Amino acid sequence: MSLNTGFNPEKVYESLKGVQNAYNDLCDAIGPRLQTKFVNYMSENWACDEAQKFFKKAETKVNVDLRKEIDKIFLSVNESMNAAGARWAADTGNSGVFSKVAFAISGARISSDVIKENIAGVRGINVGCDGEAASRLSATVQDADKALNDAIRAVASAGFLGGGQQAALSASLNKIKTNITNESNDLKNALKESISATTGKYTSTASTITDAFTGK
Repeated sequence: MSLNTGFNPEKVYESLKGVQNAYNDLCDAIGPRLQTKFVNYMSENWACDEAQKFFKKAETKVNVDLRKEIDKIFLSVNESMNAAGARWAADTGNSGVFSKVAFAISGARISSDVIKENIAGVRGINVGCDGEAASRLSATVQDADKALNDAIRAVASAGFLGGGQQAALSASLNKIKTNITNESNDLKNALKESISATTGKYTSTASTITDAFTGK
C-alpha cells in the first residue's frame, strides 16, 4: 500500500517538467513555427527595402525583447518551484531525496536573412498577401497562448506551492500572454503600413512583380 501524504519528489519533478515543456513549446511557436508560417511565407511574396526594415525590427522584437522577458519569467517560475520543492522535502525530513532541476534556455530564434531586397531582380510585393500574413501571425499567437496555458496549468497543479505563490506565478505567465498579443497587434499595424508603402511605390510594376515572385 502506498502513502498519500508526505514528500513526493515525483510530483515536484512532474510539475517542473510541465513548465519546461510549455516553455519549449512557446519558444518553438515564436521561433521555428513563426519563421516557417510567417517569415518564410513573406520572403516569397515581399522583397524590397521596406520588407527588410520591417523584418529586422520584428526580429529584434521577438528575439530580444520578447525572449528576454519570457526567459526571465520562466526561469523565475522554475526557481520558485525548485525552492518550494526543497522546502517540502526539508519539512518532511527528506532533504536528501530532492535534487534541484535546472532550467534549459531555448536557442530557438527567427531570422530575417531570408527577406531579400529583390526577387529575380524585381522589388515589390504580391498584392493581397497581407490578409494571409495577418492570419498567420494570429495563428502564432494562438500557439503561444496554448503553450502558456499549459505552463499555467503546471503551476496550478503544483500543490506544494503556497496559494499566494501560485497566483503570483500564474499572473507573471499571463503577463507574457498579454505582451505577445500586444506585440502581435503592433506587428500587424506596422506590417499594414509597410505593405501600403510598398504597394504605392511599386504599383506600376505590379504585374511584373507577380510574375517574378511566382517564377513565371
